[in-house]
Amino acid sequence: MAKQLQLGFRTEEGGSMTLNIDFPIEPVEVEDVIGAMDAIIAEGVFMTSSGQPVEKRSARLVERHVDVIDIG
Repeated sequence: MAKQLQLGFRTEEGGSMTLNIDFPIEPVEVEDVIGAMDAIIAEGVFMTSSGQPVEKRSARLVERHVDVIDIG
């Protein structure tokens, strides 16, 4: 099963940005996630059409399970 850490931000112009991190280090620690999100905001290295991220909105760990069906 593939896991992904999704970090959600509000941008300068009120838009949203999601940063997806594949195969995050587990266990995912809340303090580490908050620190990483604060660093992303402080460093200003990401730019979207609605500006840079300025506020933490959400963080979630998503697990996806895919069963491939052999059709021939």
